[in-house]
Amino acid sequence: MGVLYDYFHAADRRTAVERAIGPDGDWLSEARPREAGAGWLETKHTDPDVVVAKLVVFAEGIPSGGADRPELVWPDPDEVPYVQGTMPAAGTAWDSGMTLRELPDAWRDALAGVVEDALPMLALQWWDIEELDFADYRHAEGTVRDFVGLARRARTAGEHLYCRTIV
Repeated sequence: MGVLYDYFHAADRRTAVERAIGPDGDWLSEARPREAGAGWLETKHTDPDVVVAKLVVFAEGIPSGGADRPELVWPDPDEVPYVQGTMPAAGTAWDSGMTLRELPDAWRDALAGVVEDALPMLALQWWDIEELDFADYRHAEGTVRDFVGLARRARTAGEHLYCRTIV
């Protein structure tokens, strides 16, 4: 079983949910085609909580442990339908295998602020983390460039970054 991570930018959470999940969070609705302006980045193995967080730490040049973490947007974290208090109820959004999280704007800004000359060293640092297995350095560098570009487009548009995870 694989886990897919789609990163994109949107003006607000409602727009992000509609782009990633469906109109008004209806995960059973027919999938919507991606809007050209959404700026999607499809990845594997780039978990926002660990892998992208490390990229941000490298971009900022500071030790990890900051308070900023991705925040769950969908399914609604305040509406978890448990069966006998242990597992989310089958057939609910919590059982869909899909989540949507908003990345901190500080992460967007850190990645957007990476200067061209720093990209090779940033890619080299990220290539070396144990949580990722890039095919080679060029793959790592290309992925860093993709994240930096997405962050720059989001910042220019005044939008936020989101991550849709599909298990």
